Amino acid sequence: QTQGADFLLPAFCMYPDKDYCVITQPHTSAQTPLLAAFSVVPPQAVSTFGHVLYLVHRCALSGPPIVKVCQEPDLEHLPWLARALDDDSCEDLLTTAKEFVKAPDVNKDK
Repeated sequence: QTQGADFLLPAFCMYPDKDYCVITQPHTSAQTPLLAAFSVVPPQAVSTFGHVLYLVHRCALSGPPIVKVCQEPDLEHLPWLARALDDDSCEDLLTTAKEFVKAPDVNKDK
């Protein structure tokens, strides 16, 4: 997986507007370490395409997300994170986050 990411991350940087990388190769070719990061697209029954189709999304290379408890410095970033929400939902999220940060709770530090 590391070899694939070492090659693919710079490739995605060269094409920031692209989200997917697609590779094809003949069925008779051996799978390289690069392809370990890819998913195999199942062939369609009516297709005459004679190669294996491999697909990877740029986010598949970034690893699992890191989750932590919301703290006061995080509040300034919430509007950007919630930008896809409607105004009421965004306001509700910000209000709830501010209340959470200000509320005393012994379990927040864990």
